[in-house]
Amino acid sequence: MKTLSKVLLFCIFLLISTGAFAQNDHLMTSEAQLTGKAILTGPFGDPVLVSDTFGNYSTPIKTYSDQEIDTFVQDVTTPGWISWFGKQFQEKGTYDVFIYTHFKKTSYCLREFVKNDSTKSEVCSHLYYRGRLIHVDTRGHSVTVLENILFDNTANYASAAVEWPRKIFPLPSGVSPGLAKEITRITSIITETVSRAGNFTSAQEIMQRNKEISARSARCAGILRGGLMNQGGTVSPRDPNCRFVGEKCICDDEQ
Repeated sequence: MKTLSKVLLFCIFLLISTGAFAQNDHLMTSEAQLTGKAILTGPFGDPVLVSDTFGNYSTPIKTYSDQEIDTFVQDVTTPGWISWFGKQFQEKGTYDVFIYTHFKKTSYCLREFVKNDSTKSEVCSHLYYRGRLIHVDTRGHSVTVLENILFDNTANYASAAVEWPRKIFPLPSGVSPGLAKEITRITSIITETVSRAGNFTSAQEIMQRNKEISARSARCAGILRGGLMNQGGTVSPRDPNCRFVGEKCICDDEQ
């Protein structure tokens, strides 16, 4: 009986804990969306959530670490990311991704951004992150830096710190060893994830298919033009070559 009671208590604890963690994750996402920050940080400045190119938040994946920096990337294993970029990677071997670099020591900032100029060293005491939007071409062996952003110690955009360099570098010779390792790691994750996903329909294909279905349905039902009917809108005649079969619009000239 005591054993059964312990099991029941443990199950209740798991249910409460799971609900608390899920609620906490939802609250963190809401906080990030409300503040408009690209990064939501946790203890010691490590990122808890990071934003992708569409402003969606996900748990970051650590792709590189040394004594000075940690580097993270948005979660490129989610169904949403794969649906948008997986087909592009399959067909062209390219992908776009945000890389976030957390400065653990000011020595990295001093060397990379102010070139050890002592008159500008104070700047580095306020910079904690760099975000880079990159376009990787795995077949052309190149990376294009599309956007470069610096963030302060509160993960807000640092003043006048956004650049759109659009510089192309050969891989791996044209970039630092650290960035080359990051890209290799990210490419490996994407390759494995897309391969595991197999054949799938991309988000772009779904949108195009829905657009075609809507256009065909409009031929069956007519098209509302010029606003709502009670506001002077009119419906153009339906196409005589089209008819509804159940809920599907069939057109003779498209069969």
